[in-house]
Amino acid sequence: MLRAMTRRLSIKSKIAMLAILAMAVLTLLVTTMQWVLVERDLKGVLSQQLRTLTRQAAAELDEKLRLRRDALTASASVYTANVLSDPAKTGAVLAQMRATSTLFDSLFVTDENGRILYDLPAAAGRRNLVIADREYFQRAMRTGHTAISAPVVGRATKAPQINIA
Repeated sequence: MLRAMTRRLSIKSKIAMLAILAMAVLTLLVTTMQWVLVERDLKGVLSQQLRTLTRQAAAELDEKLRLRRDALTASASVYTANVLSDPAKTGAVLAQMRATSTLFDSLFVTDENGRILYDLPAAAGRRNLVIADREYFQRAMRTGHTAISAPVVGRATKAPQINIA
């Protein structure tokens, strides 16, 4: 049937049909190429934006951790041997540290062996836990400087946390 139709068409009509078909194929080819190029460019832009957002989030997290580390370091100076030897005094001093406690979900004081003496707010099972095996605690005891842990799961709370010693 198609062959019969094309026999009846003039040479001009055949050339016109061929030109239309060539234009359709060319349009499809150009559209496909543009689609591929736009997709590639979009992936590049989105990757760059993701890297920028990641860097910004990391810088913000670093700043928040620095602020908390500095606040904790300044607050720790009130814990003298006299205060640490008396659990009531330790708790009273910790409870008075309102400004510092607003920066943290919880605060706790340990002895040099890593045993938790006091925690604020109190968490069931946290007091008297020993954290001496935690890397951040060992590093703080070894260097005498503030140490920040990698994310860990709390033994008492079973929740993810980052600890500062």
